Amino acid sequence: MGTRTNTALARARTDQGRPSLPVGRYIAGPFYDWFFFILSPLLALLLGLLVSPLGLDQWTYAATDAAGRVHQIAVAALASAALTHAHLVIVFFRSHLNRSIFRLHPHRFITVPIVLFLASVGSQWVFVVTSVLTVWWDVYHSSLQTFGLGRIYLDCAISPRRPLSWRMKAACPPVLAAGFFVAAELPRDVGSN
Repeated sequence: MGTRTNTALARARTDQGRPSLPVGRYIAGPFYDWFFFILSPLLALLLGLLVSPLGLDQWTYAATDAAGRVHQIAVAALASAALTHAHLVIVFFRSHLNRSIFRLHPHRFITVPIVLFLASVGSQWVFVVTSVLTVWWDVYHSSLQTFGLGRIYLDCAISPRRPLSWRMKAACPPVLAAGFFVAAELPRDVGSN
């Protein structure tokens, strides 16, 4: 490791390189936290539930490719994909342009993506395996975010902080992740006659 990496590691290991914990019961403020953190999953669920009854799934966008074939997509699916990809673009710039984080993990940001891309292009098996793992990783990553956000709120509410056991830290995110898969397997016709 070079001097720059050691400096970044030292800074990351101290409280000076990290944002301070929020003071009070909220991270950014009551309105922001309630709208963007606490209620946003319920708002997304409500929006998703309203797509079909409001007929929004009938709105489609169609385009013709160079071969003359017509491709069509529901506007709701297009909006969902656009928001998801916008989120990924923002995260890419936040991670890759954050010098201290980039210096900590240069191979994670440069080498690993290039190697995975080339391996996926070069081998159909690698492509299939990485495609399946991507879905699992996304769900696990989301559960880690949910758990982490909950820990921040717990830190805001409880002073002094009560440390969680390593078993709790290791068990909670996979249990949250399992909830996503259980919910995905629930019957689609719940509530219909």
